[in-house]
Amino acid sequence: MNRKLILAILYAILLITPVLSWKFVENPLLISNLKETFLLSSIVILAALYLLSPSQSLKQISIPLKYPLICLVSASVISILRSKSPVASIRGFYYVLLLAVFYGIVSVSIKNKPERTRLVVSTIIISSFISVYFLMQYFNIDPLGLREVYPSATFTNQNFLAGFLIIVLPLSIAFAFMSHQKLHRIIFLLSIALIFISILFTKTRGAWVSMALGTAFFFYIARHDIKIRKKGMVLALLLFAVFTITIVRLNEGERSSLAERFKSIFNLEESSNKHRILMWRSSLDMIKDSPWIGIGIGTFEMNYPAYQGPYLRLKGYSNYTGSTIHAHNEYIETAAEMGILGIGSLIWFIIAIFKYGFRLLGNRGKEERLLIVALLSGIATTLFYGLFSFPFHMPTTSMLFWFFIGILGSMAPQLSQDSTSQPPQYLPLWTIRIGIVIITIFILVWTIRPFLANIYFYKGYQYGKMGKREEGINSFQKSIRINPYDYKSHYNLAIIYEDRNMPIPAIDEYEKVLELYPVHVETHLRLGNLYTIVGDLENAMKEYKKAEEIFPNAK
Repeated sequence: MNRKLILAILYAILLITPVLSWKFVENPLLISNLKETFLLSSIVILAALYLLSPSQSLKQISIPLKYPLICLVSASVISILRSKSPVASIRGFYYVLLLAVFYGIVSVSIKNKPERTRLVVSTIIISSFISVYFLMQYFNIDPLGLREVYPSATFTNQNFLAGFLIIVLPLSIAFAFMSHQKLHRIIFLLSIALIFISILFTKTRGAWVSMALGTAFFFYIARHDIKIRKKGMVLALLLFAVFTITIVRLNEGERSSLAERFKSIFNLEESSNKHRILMWRSSLDMIKDSPWIGIGIGTFEMNYPAYQGPYLRLKGYSNYTGSTIHAHNEYIETAAEMGILGIGSLIWFIIAIFKYGFRLLGNRGKEERLLIVALLSGIATTLFYGLFSFPFHMPTTSMLFWFFIGILGSMAPQLSQDSTSQPPQYLPLWTIRIGIVIITIFILVWTIRPFLANIYFYKGYQYGKMGKREEGINSFQKSIRINPYDYKSHYNLAIIYEDRNMPIPAIDEYEKVLELYPVHVETHLRLGNLYTIVGDLENAMKEYKKAEEIFPNAK
């Protein structure tokens, strides 16, 4: 019974996580928060069901890639020792740990080829439907009314959507070659077209480059199984080129056309390219400060402004005064947050994935070989995208990344186990199960609380914009009671107090912000203003000086 529930939850994760959205949300980042909360909660339930299965024992679990994975998880724990925000780092570790658990459960729960095929095809189906909806939005047809400014289907923005679609594309290509029935092949070819056009129209340049590299990887590794004649390959490439050029030409009249976006890839002076270079240079300075264990997993955002500050005095960077949540390069961010130990573990894990995957290719039939190559290509595409963005921190992309690795793990030769030998039990079975249920409930509550706090935060933010200050105060206070470690609620509550000429409560809240986020420049500036109002000129000058150190010419 538990095994059927595990499979049902796996389908729910694959099919529901990508389509979860929020129609009435002010900030689209709440959509990502919703997807992440659902994903992590589902993994917790999966783990509990697995542990409650009477036939399972932790001593019987044999998972491929476990040693580099243990090293990676351990590096995230060790990085907490240097963290300025242990709570944020524990959250970051928790995220990595649960995704590793997800990989393990997938690898030991999928028992046969039909199960693998159905699960993998479900990701192609849901990606195709999302692509259709995105293209409808792109051409101003939005039956669900989810579009805000730019079309992004059910995702936070176009970058998140592109990061999800590029990992699925190699699977669609593989199944088009694997299909024996003409109708099935046509369906998968249609899926390829929908996903490809959608990736183009997201105008996400990092996704374009990653898609090209991942697709090239697929065709190179699978060249012996596909057996396309040279004439056929030339014809296919010509048709593909004509198809792509036609789409690009049709898009020429739009603002930020596809052609312009493509040309900007090579322009290092282009605004977003230059901003990425600034983020990478600042991140390298973080690495220099704590090279071995990093600044603490999950703390990039709250450390970044202090390292960005010196570069804002340089010509060409003075306009980039905004903060950022991620480094837009997963490898640099991993090295910054987790040090040499973390990036070394990640590289070991990546090498182990491909060594293991290539070993699986031996003594397999054509269809299984193509599936393995497609999974490796999807993983490679995500790794390429990690050079330009943060796919490991995008819930749906990271979910598929670890799911693909888990599917590969499920294809390992099954070791025969002695069903008669049972590990010794030091407690009655019913007490163990009750303990698992209690711990699961506790972890689920801990997982969901930040999302509930965010709901109240965004309500308070909306009330503030509408001038309903009393309602805003109540919402922010509720958010703080649920999650006192989110600096945003403290900050916005302080702004309302400040607007209502309540300097003392405002100062108290701003001080709490700086306890959680010491380099939040706006808080330093506002505190300086409030200290000036109450006559504490010494502290006012200290706050202004700190703001100037973080952001030169801060006002």
